[in-house]
Amino acid sequence: MLRTSILAAAGLLAFAGPICAQPADVFPLVEPAWIMEHAGDDNVVILDIRDAPEAQEAEEGSDAVRPAPLRYIDGAVAAPFSEAGWRTTIDGVRGLLPPVEKVVGLIESLGIDEDDQVIVVSQGSDSADFSTATRIYWTFKYLGHDAVSILDGGMRAWEASNGETVAEPRTAEASSFEANVQPGLLAGIDDVAAAIESETVLVDARVSAQFEGRAKSSAVTRAGTIPTAINLSHTLLYHKETGRFASEEKLRILMDEAGLISTSDFIAFCNTAQLGSIAWFAFSEVLGETASLYDGSMAEWTRDPARQVVVAE
Repeated sequence: MLRTSILAAAGLLAFAGPICAQPADVFPLVEPAWIMEHAGDDNVVILDIRDAPEAQEAEEGSDAVRPAPLRYIDGAVAAPFSEAGWRTTIDGVRGLLPPVEKVVGLIESLGIDEDDQVIVVSQGSDSADFSTATRIYWTFKYLGHDAVSILDGGMRAWEASNGETVAEPRTAEASSFEANVQPGLLAGIDDVAAAIESETVLVDARVSAQFEGRAKSSAVTRAGTIPTAINLSHTLLYHKETGRFASEEKLRILMDEAGLISTSDFIAFCNTAQLGSIAWFAFSEVLGETASLYDGSMAEWTRDPARQVVVAE
């Protein structure tokens, strides 16, 4: 039996307002105004993770039409989410965190060290896009780097604020970065199996159709969800029209509506732990709850036929 879906609470959401009056390391989200004030500061690194737009075929004829190239916040370094090496495939499971030394090497190639405040910038188009930022934010946190924030609204918010852009990202000089891994932020398959039999709450951040088993991602082998999981769709936590993430107040309302207790431990997941990172971000970084991310998610869980998957009745 599935736990109650939280989709009915969608109308209760409000979204975060400006938070640029404090230093960035106090907040998980920052406004364009903060970057405009601090972009030139020592030890502030703007990390642009957007993937380059792919060529699209014209509606008529066979010639390709190439979208406008990306433009960047002045001084930003670029490490595209899909291409730079933030995630990998291991034993057939897609979207996993690479070995720590690989990720550290990527971070060092971007000129980031332990003293830097990292501002992660995505496009700001929708919740799926926002999940690229929360996934990389989680990666820094897992490596023990707490000085990381996300530009709320992404490049869309930057451009709407008349922020200046340049044609090319900055070429970084390699740095030295020492990881201090925080294992409590990463849940493994044994942790999830134990959660089913305990008070730990499993939070499925996929859309309701996948949670209920009416649809399935190509990354997983069976439709449905993990026993005892509750559904908190990633689409509820991000307002596509405004580009705002849900406020702490409204996240608490969602918890109350779902009957969640704030003293619970939470494990967030999805198909490949990208969309699940939004739920983790909401619980851990905005609400300050104890939460981890199941990196293998449904892509790993469904590979073993012995692991139970439940569907809506």
